[in-house]
Amino acid sequence: MNYRKLVFLSICVLAITSCKKQEKNRSFEEEMKLLYEQEKKNEDRAKYGGDTKEIKIISNAKEVEKEKLRISKNIQQKQEEEQKIFEKDFAGRYKKGDKTVIPQLIEILQKGDAKAKRSLYYELGTTYDTPEYKMVEPELIKIILDNIDTLEDEKSVIQLAGIMKLPGYVKKFEEHLFSGKSKDIQRLIYWLGQEGSSFKTLGYLKNKILSRKFDLNEEDWLMSGVEGFVENGNENVKKTAIDLCFDIYRQKLISQENFNKMKDSWSSSNPAIDLTTILLESGDNRAVPFARELLEKGISEEQAFGTLIQLEGEKHKPLFYTYLKDPEKFSIVLQNAVLMYEATKDEDIVMDIISHFEAKEDFKKFEIDEIARILYEIGGSSYLDVLDKTMKNKNLAQRIKKAHFLTTVTMQDMAEDLYKMGIVDHAFEKKTFDKAKKYAESEDYMEDPGYTYSFLMNSGIFLWFDTETGFIPVDYDVLITNFFKNARGKFKDAMVWMDVSEKPFVNDALDYKITLIANDKIYIATPEDIGDWYDMEVVLQLLNKVLDDAGNKERFVFIDTGDQTAQFMFGPEKKVKQFAEKYNL
Repeated sequence: MNYRKLVFLSICVLAITSCKKQEKNRSFEEEMKLLYEQEKKNEDRAKYGGDTKEIKIISNAKEVEKEKLRISKNIQQKQEEEQKIFEKDFAGRYKKGDKTVIPQLIEILQKGDAKAKRSLYYELGTTYDTPEYKMVEPELIKIILDNIDTLEDEKSVIQLAGIMKLPGYVKKFEEHLFSGKSKDIQRLIYWLGQEGSSFKTLGYLKNKILSRKFDLNEEDWLMSGVEGFVENGNENVKKTAIDLCFDIYRQKLISQENFNKMKDSWSSSNPAIDLTTILLESGDNRAVPFARELLEKGISEEQAFGTLIQLEGEKHKPLFYTYLKDPEKFSIVLQNAVLMYEATKDEDIVMDIISHFEAKEDFKKFEIDEIARILYEIGGSSYLDVLDKTMKNKNLAQRIKKAHFLTTVTMQDMAEDLYKMGIVDHAFEKKTFDKAKKYAESEDYMEDPGYTYSFLMNSGIFLWFDTETGFIPVDYDVLITNFFKNARGKFKDAMVWMDVSEKPFVNDALDYKITLIANDKIYIATPEDIGDWYDMEVVLQLLNKVLDDAGNKERFVFIDTGDQTAQFMFGPEKKVKQFAEKYNL
């Protein structure tokens, strides 16, 4: 049975179905609540442990040698099977630079059935977890772009060409759009907006929207296309797209219902969100009535108020202080404090915010971080000297100062401390910093201005991952191999293998056995089956036992993130904890 094909979504569906069979009268909301509670229990069990299990150790030399041979054979067999699969993976080979597979790719694109072509288009694309590459072969590119005229290929071709920015795709997309043959106009417009140069397409879009031949409430990708032209076009394109958005607002072409939805949820399919972003970030005075309307209706208040401050300045200071006195509006104040300071140059603003914050009973960490950010952005390190003098709550003052310190930290600071504190035994080289910077800049989702987390992820002693895998069985062998790679060579001669089988007489349950060979011993761990979650307690216990037996002073130290991810740092335990405390990991 191939368990790995069972993604977690399937588990949710099975769990819900099972619940319905057991209690037909239970509401869907109750079932989802029970499912959530079970997942929370799984998360806590995965990260924090349960009943401690003993690691079995075998020292008999013959048994160790026999197990080494078994694992070596299994690893070789696994690698051979993966190689066979890879040999048939023409897209994967091509993306790794193997040009000999181009004839096979062309044959599939020209003669393959719809399913084979659709699969190939997808595999040729890049995703967040695959390395980037460029497709440059003219013959291959031409065949892909020409297939846009085939109905069954159109969607996949548009997506692939847009993601890969294939040479000539803008011209081809324009031709296809204006041919009148497209069945996926929204997708064409979205990707043409992402490129931003097609003024002809923008004119077409404007005409269709304002003549109400396109319904923005139904064809929700269209506003994403407009937003693309605003973000990526030249000044003329950008101005035309912004003017279009003001026309859309004035003519009320997006329903109030979609704006009201913004109060409770965010959805990429809500055109009101794109329109709001464009108008409020336009820097155009025509946005003032719109921003006021949003404030009155309690929609996107933080962004709307910020726009009013930027466009009308100090006149909104009284409202700023009204919000400051209202605990429910405090987040609006924090988000816009820097803007108000820049508009007024009133140095009392920051201390007034801190004074009102100190009067609260509950000090949320994200609010402390926001205050620290405000101090940092206005260059207010001088405020730090007076915090202890003006604040009665000395503990809170220290927390603000520490949060401010963390906003100023660079990866070089961290690297120096790792060496000075004795967590690593030599200074980091420049290539590590260069790699960290490149990593941070390639990960658009990671807000890491000091490259600190990017540095840690490339330091060779730090891991940060989701403890829920999304598949079954979970891959303990792959996970432990990643730990090996972040242990400064301490596991260089170690071997690991995972055996998994169905648990007898228990439906949908698995028995895991991890075998690790190191120190001329066999270490056997049996993690608990927690669905698609790792049993991190057992993994940590296993690795640290191996390190202890080898006489190493380093350990893998768990750092709690507060969510379902987990961080681990390799080094002397006490020193790692001191480092984690200093940098608030």
